[in-house]
Amino acid sequence: MPGPSPATRTDPIRVPLDCRSAVYFVDESGSKGSGGNFFVVAALKTNDPDALTRGMESIRARRNIRGELKFRNLTRGSVPFFRELVELAHWSGSNLGAFVIDKATFDPFDGKDVWEAHAWVTAGLVKGMTSRTELATLLLDGISTPSGVAYGSHIRDSVNRRFGATRVVSAVSLDSRTCDGLQLADLVASAIAFQRKTVAGYGQDAARSLNTPKAEIARYLARMFDLDDFSDVQAERVKIRTALPPLAKP
Repeated sequence: MPGPSPATRTDPIRVPLDCRSAVYFVDESGSKGSGGNFFVVAALKTNDPDALTRGMESIRARRNIRGELKFRNLTRGSVPFFRELVELAHWSGSNLGAFVIDKATFDPFDGKDVWEAHAWVTAGLVKGMTSRTELATLLLDGISTPSGVAYGSHIRDSVNRRFGATRVVSAVSLDSRTCDGLQLADLVASAIAFQRKTVAGYGQDAARSLNTPKAEIARYLARMFDLDDFSDVQAERVKIRTALPPLAKP
């Protein structure tokens, strides 16, 4: 006789003591279905999410800044505040990851529902950042899905199927206005998207010398994580990858 299904199995689950847990705050920047060439999904990965959010609350309280933080609203006056957020991301030990879509090369939104392509990009990002010795929880900026489709569960199941094992334990869609970690992830995604657009439109020299608040914060984020820019990279604390057309994959 066949054994009990996974849903009815009563064997205890044993997780090794040295198995780490990680929380991923995941947000995006750029155009999804139409207009513009760049779309970036980025994640802030941390083993101590409370330290990250407590740190952000401390910065907010000291500077008396409330409300949702958006990179697109960055001004010269808010540069010192955003520099502190970048420093928090670095000194808290967080890792950064980004999956970049350049539609001039490959557009996963072409012929797909927006939510489905968005989920594909997010799953690819998470897959590239997870390790074999951790269990992950995903906190996602929520997007609209068809009735009956749970976005977080779809991504969790997609990542786990690709590995043939449980790497993502849970995934939850949130309103970014309620979650400081998601707002930090927006900063990362937006800084990478901004610099990629600048390089594509005006060249690398312009990205290095442009004197605007957004350019300054994008360069500061790169420097804090020991990067010259936001080109594709596989470093100890940063993973950035640009999607390739399926036939161009090695």
